Order: sequence, then C-alpha cells, then structure tokens
Amino acid sequence: MSKDLTLQNTINQIKYIQEHKGDSFDLEPEQYDRQVAKLESLNQKLIDAFVESIAGKYTEKTVKKHQRNLTFFLNEYLAYHLETLFGEEVLDLESPISKGFTTNEMRETKTALKKFYRFLTDQQLVSKGLNSRVTESIKPQLGSARMSASLRREIEYLQDQLDDSQPVFDEETDALIKDYFTAFANLYGMISCDQAYRIICRQNPGLKLPANKFIELIERLSFKTDETGFVIDQFAQPRIVHSELMNDPEKLDWLDEQTLGMTFAILKKTSLLKYAEEGYVEPSSFRTALRNFYQNTLGVSQAKLEKYLKATVKIIRTWTKDKISEVFNEINEMLLSDGYGCSDRDALERFIQLIIAFYNNTPRWALRGFTPAQGLMQPNAFELLDGQKTLNKRLIKLLKSAQVDPLELIFFLLANEDLDQKTADRLQQQIVDLDIPSLD
Repeated sequence: MSKDLTLQNTINQIKYIQEHKGDSFDLEPEQYDRQVAKLESLNQKLIDAFVESIAGKYTEKTVKKHQRNLTFFLNEYLAYHLETLFGEEVLDLESPISKGFTTNEMRETKTALKKFYRFLTDQQLVSKGLNSRVTESIKPQLGSARMSASLRREIEYLQDQLDDSQPVFDEETDALIKDYFTAFANLYGMISCDQAYRIICRQNPGLKLPANKFIELIERLSFKTDETGFVIDQFAQPRIVHSELMNDPEKLDWLDEQTLGMTFAILKKTSLLKYAEEGYVEPSSFRTALRNFYQNTLGVSQAKLEKYLKATVKIIRTWTKDKISEVFNEINEMLLSDGYGCSDRDALERFIQLIIAFYNNTPRWALRGFTPAQGLMQPNAFELLDGQKTLNKRLIKLLKSAQVDPLELIFFLLANEDLDQKTADRLQQQIVDLDIPSLD
C-alpha cells in the first residue's frame, strides 16, 4: 500500500511538535494555545481518515464511538499538554481516570487506539515497531484485576467508609444478592443493576429491599471484583459484567449492541441461583450424551469430566460469532491439546452432531440466557413498540415480569428519530406509570 502524501505531511508535523515539545515552556500563552490548536487540527485529519476507512466495517454506532473516544483522548486530553501519538503519555490509559475520564471510556479508548495505530501502520505512516510498542503497552491496562487495584487506590476514602463487618441488609440477604449477581454474570454476561434489582425484588416479595440500601451493597461489591467473578461497571447506568468481558472490550461492545431490547430468560429462583456456579448448565439428555462421549469415546477420566464439560459450556455460552463450525473447532482444539481426539471419521461426525445439539440447548450471553432453540421464539421489545401509539398488553406483561429492561425502552424512544415527539412522550409516561421497581 502506497503512502498518502497528505497524511504523511500531517504525521511529519506531529513528529515535529513531539520533537520540539521542550521548547513549549518558552512560549507565551497565546503561542501555546495556537500550538495546541494546530496539534488538534492535525490529529483530527488522522482521525477523519481512520473513520472513513472503517465506515463500512462496523456499525454506525461503533464508528461514532471510536471517533468520539479518539477525539476526546488525543485532542481533549493529550493535545492540551502538547502530547502526541508519538509520546509517552499515549501509553498510559489509567491516569486519565483520575482526571475525569470514566473506566468504561478508557476501555473503549483502548479498543479504538489499537485499531487507530493498526490503520496508521497499514498506511505506512508509523512503523510496525511503534504499533507493537503501543499495543503491548496498553494490552495489560484496564484489566479487571489491575483496574480493581487502581480503583481501590483512587477511591480509598470511600472504602474507608464501608464497614464490611456490618452487613447492609443482613448476612443472609447480602449473601443471597451476591449469589444473584454472580448468577446474572454467568447466565447473561451483563445486566444493568437496575434490572437485577427488579428481578430480585420480583422473586423475593417477602424481602424488604429499599433502593438506597441496595445501592449501598452495589457500592460495597464494587470493591470485591477479585473474588466474585463479576465487576460492577460504572457505565451510563451501573451494570453487572462478567469479569471475562471486562478484559475484552470489543466483545463487551458487541454484546451490548447485540442484546439491546432482547428479553431476559427469567428462570425460577432455585434454578437461576444454580448459575452462581461457573460453567453450570441444567441437566439434560444433550449434556448426558456429551458427557458419555467424552468419557467412553475420547477416554476422558472421571476426575476430569466436569472440567471439560464446564469448559465446553463456557465456550458455547460466551460465543459471539455466527458460525457454529468455529465453536466446534475451538472445543475440539481444547481437547486435542490435552491428548483427547476422535480415532476415526465416524466418531468425529458423531462428536460434531453432539456439539450442535448441545449448542442449540445451552443458554448463551448473546441471547440473554436463552438457548438458540428458545431464542427463536423470543420477541424484541423494540419491535413490539414499532408503529404503536400505546403500550400493548404483551409488552406490559414483559415489563411487569422483569423480562424487559424499561430503561432500554426509554433510551430507545429518546433516540428514535422516526417517532413523533408526542407519541414518544406518551409511551415513556406509560412505562413510568407502570410503577416498576427501580433504583432511580
């Protein structure tokens, strides 16, 4: 690929600013401001070129998000100090959190930066060495364990106010809610704290769970990410997120977009809480058949059976791609790496059929806890609003049963440009009038 000379000139000017950054201390305020404005303009040319290059590869929402995060980070944060994409500050994505950026914004910025530097490398505007340096430097940052330690340091004064020796509700209720949060993370991947509150209230009508105390418990659990398997992510609306997703921002973004408006699979309380165990899946003939195949055909020992079954469940549950063949390949590679493989073609074909059957009957994050077989029958709440002047009975039932997140509907109505304002306001008010439990 040949270089774009206009962009190369832009890069050269940015390099010049970086190399002469030390001279900025001698600049008058007006001169400094002009230099900042120049750097912002140069950054913007690169950002615009990058956005144009990915416009057809990602959804409009994802493209705008990358554009917004790059603009904020490179222009609102770095350029103010005459820091450029060739400097050292671009390698530190955690310091901005103490200066007003949220953890989620910086995770999104991390994803955007990796794609941005890849674009610059493909255009021969920066070296492969610089791309590798940036990628490797930011890779370990903002992970759940590392961010947990960082956040604890930054808000230590809040932690000092929390007395873990005293339960928020009582020991039994606190433990129950924590089990719910773990089950939600394992079954759904992520769920808003508001929606979690509704499900718990509905399944435990005898418990008194004031919203303010529930929020207090959420804040306390925010400090326990190393031991719970989930993270309380302070997004636009606080949400419970599986720890694995916090280390994979692209998968988190994909799941967020994919599941908007979907109904949640609300199991009975006893069944739901079993998902607090990582890798749990309800007993079924499909699970039994796969278990027997692992043991009798592949030769997996009794002691290791549960390990491989749980690993299989995890791969399927967290899968975000379309092709089921890739699911099988990953499961097969896992087993082959430990010396367990099919001895002939008949066994391999039987294995494929067993995985397909198990896949179609295993709850998935991308379906909010439904299996693919069940998901075909589930409505999308946004579609139930299409062309409606008032909430229909089916949608009201889904909202009252905590199967649909009302805040997602409200945000959808606020953003829907095809809906006239009067109708949007009426529908929002009808949702509010349902008097559904909420943390707001």
